[in-house]
Amino acid sequence: MPKIAYILLCHEDPDAIIEQAQYLTQSGDYIAIHFDKRSPDSAYRKIRSALVGMPNAALCQKRVKCAWGGWSLVQATLNTLRTGLAALAAAFKSECFSESSSLRRRLVFHPSAA
Repeated sequence: MPKIAYILLCHEDPDAIIEQAQYLTQSGDYIAIHFDKRSPDSAYRKIRSALVGMPNAALCQKRVKCAWGGWSLVQATLNTLRTGLAALAAAFKSECFSESSSLRRRLVFHPSAA
């Protein structure tokens, strides 16, 4: 059965985020999560602690203060994709994310990646 890599951008309810990560990864799928920088650090730490035992889940450390409809949502998505590429390599072993792919090079080496 094909595996799916999910990207979750969220800003509240750490318990629901943890539950979602557990549900999606229990069948072997992958999840990369971005938690809004405007949200409490204590909630971020709670999510980070819960994901420690989940090898198919990754939490983006480069948090962005997101604004609805703004570039910040795109930046948060790119940061989370980079987190997924780095931490969940097995999820991205497809033709479009191979080492030589144009998309992967743009995500990994784009100036905003720094």
